[in-house]
Amino acid sequence: MKDVCPKCGHPASRPSPPRYSPEDRYGEYRRRSILEEYGENGKLGGVQRKA
Repeated sequence: MKDVCPKCGHPASRPSPPRYSPEDRYGEYRRRSILEEYGENGKLGGVQRKA
């Protein structure tokens, strides 16, 4: 992948998300905000979370 788009000249960005890291410093905060926003059942609503 090139650093600049050959058609328009703008800086290129990666099409895929960054790789998962088990040493994710912000994972706890992200999971807590998902629970606060969507409740105990998460995004799927009807699926129970495993303990």
